[in-house]
Amino acid sequence: MTSKRKRQEDFQRVKLKVGRKKSKADHITDTSFKSKCIHLSKQLKDGQSSLTNERKLNITDLLSQMHHYNAGIKHSALVGLKELLTTYPSIIESHISNIISEIGAVFTDKDSAVRKAAVFLLQYLVPKITPDKIAPFFPLVSAHLSSAMTHIIMDIQKDSLQILDIFLEEYPELLIDRSNMLLNNFLELISHQKTSKEFKRRDEKSSWTLAVSVDQKIISQNWRLNVLIRLKKFLYAFARHVAKKTSLMMNLQRHQKKSLQENLKMYLG
Repeated sequence: MTSKRKRQEDFQRVKLKVGRKKSKADHITDTSFKSKCIHLSKQLKDGQSSLTNERKLNITDLLSQMHHYNAGIKHSALVGLKELLTTYPSIIESHISNIISEIGAVFTDKDSAVRKAAVFLLQYLVPKITPDKIAPFFPLVSAHLSSAMTHIIMDIQKDSLQILDIFLEEYPELLIDRSNMLLNNFLELISHQKTSKEFKRRDEKSSWTLAVSVDQKIISQNWRLNVLIRLKKFLYAFARHVAKKTSLMMNLQRHQKKSLQENLKMYLG
């Protein structure tokens, strides 16, 4: 009698009370899941801010030091920035705007060591940035270059030619877009405007004359030669650009003419 009652209790249905949910069996697997968004941009930015050079300075610290009034700190920041970017090249793309604008600002720095450090950094940095990546910031860079080329301090003008060499090597087409500005800069580097008594009338324009004594450290002829060598490079790049553009136009016209002739043959039967 006892065993019969026990079997009945084992197979007896549990009566649920009103308002209570049926408890899940122990052998049922829970297949529900939750999802969350992953903000990679913030994580990458936070990760890059933790990247430091040997002096434990990150990209933000180094860029801020380039505004310092002390030339030694600015020079140290440029050297440290080159060290950081060499160790972690991935930083370049995510901070390209700030890096380019800060380097351009020291093109006209009065301290020669700061300018030379900027040139060394550019020599490393520019080959790693494609023209399409730097194009949005190139008007600002070229404005800084123009200020350096036409600066009243001769040593700044000298260093500007090294910067021009780097850009002519890597971004000739971007420089061609600013050809009017550059040609005027070349002219001002080897000559100056002269307004004589004969040209004071309103209907006459002022004349240009070659600079006889550019600086005591540099012989006038050698300086003009250095400028004209860069001008030759620029004009050569400009000629190649025009020839390439003309060739593309001629190929396009040739293709259009051939396509038109084929369509006429098909139409006339």
